[in-house]
Amino acid sequence: MRQNKFLVFFDEKTSEHVLRIMKKLSKKFGGVVHLVYVKDIDYYPVEVLLEAEKSYKSLKKSGLKLAEDLAKKIKELGFDQVHTDFCMGHHSEIEYIKDKSPDFVIDLRYS
Repeated sequence: MRQNKFLVFFDEKTSEHVLRIMKKLSKKFGGVVHLVYVKDIDYYPVEVLLEAEKSYKSLKKSGLKLAEDLAKKIKELGFDQVHTDFCMGHHSEIEYIKDKSPDFVIDLRYS
């Protein structure tokens, strides 16, 4: 089975969709999955950004917990490795794509 690199962006509303898609893909592909929980923010006023920074740790903790739970289920589907990460903001995915050079990018935010 060919080893592929999957880069999966998701949020709290789409984690079940990730699992369904990865279940279908696991029947034909193996490889490494990079799960990235994304918390998009569109706030630009400094006051709002400072407030968001205060809650960043809490958001990161809950996002990584969701990603870790999902990673366990995906690993049970037969993928070799599942890595998790958290990012805030709309443009972070570009850096992940450059850094990971995935074979497949699955973006399930806003689904």
